[in-house]
Amino acid sequence: MSIIIPTVMMGVLGGFLGSLYIFTQLKMAKVRRQILRSITRIEFLNAVKVIEVVLVSVSYSISYSWKNHGMPYSLIVHYYYYSAVHLCDTDDACNV
Repeated sequence: MSIIIPTVMMGVLGGFLGSLYIFTQLKMAKVRRQILRSITRIEFLNAVKVIEVVLVSVSYSISYSWKNHGMPYSLIVHYYYYSAVHLCDTDDACNV
């Protein structure tokens, strides 16, 4: 019974954060569309689109490498999977 209240609170918080994320993404897409419509030269428009993709790719690569401290993704999945398996060995809640 004591797990119901935190679960409901996490659900409400997750729903709120999800709706905030979608709202922000829609606003950003609208602003991006307006900026791209204001560019009249096709060469400049194509350059802006390429630069946008490069910036997103580089920022994702940097944040991914910092977040995982240079560990390959397969090792991270392996570590978290076996951490959860060992937790279930000692916790009766995992033995359903």
